[in-house]
Amino acid sequence: MPNNYYLTPDDYKQAEKNGITYKQLYRRVYIENWNKDRAINTPMRKVNDRKKWLKVARQNGIKDNAFYMRVNALGWTEQRAATTKTKSTKEITETARSKRGRKIPKKYLQQAKENGIKEATFYTRVYRYGWSYEDASTIEPRRNTDGMRNTINAEIKERESNVHTVR
Repeated sequence: MPNNYYLTPDDYKQAEKNGITYKQLYRRVYIENWNKDRAINTPMRKVNDRKKWLKVARQNGIKDNAFYMRVNALGWTEQRAATTKTKSTKEITETARSKRGRKIPKKYLQQAKENGIKEATFYTRVYRYGWSYEDASTIEPRRNTDGMRNTINAEIKERESNVHTVR
C-alpha cells in the first residue's frame, strides 16, 4: 500500500487541473487529514461574493453580523437580508407583547407611570414578588434599600387591614 500522505509533484499537478490550489491541497492532506484521493478530486466549494449585498445592508443601517446571521443561520436570501430593516429593542418588545396578549390591564401600567414607577419595576413586583396590580402600581419605589422590605410589607399589611375593616 503506497504512502497515502506524501504528496508528489504529480499530485499537485492533478489537483491544479481539478481547480485546487497548492495551499488548499496541502491543507486538506496534512492539516485536515483528508485521504489523498479525496483531497485531489473533491472540487473547491463555491464561495458567494456578498460584498454587493453587504454594501446595500450597510446603507440600510444593517450591521455586518446581522446580515451574515440572516443569510447563514436563518437562510434568508441576500436581498431580503440586506433590505429588511432591523427592529429596535422597543419594537421587538411591542411585537412580543402583542403576540402573547396583554395580561396586565392598561390602567395599572398607566397608574404606575403616573406614580413615577418604571415599567420594569412594575413587572418585577408583579411577577417576581407576587404583588397585586394595585400595590405594584401605587407604592412608590424606595431609593434606600435599608429596611425596604419591612417598610413595604408593613404598607401592604396596613392596606389589607383597612380593606377588611371598612364595611
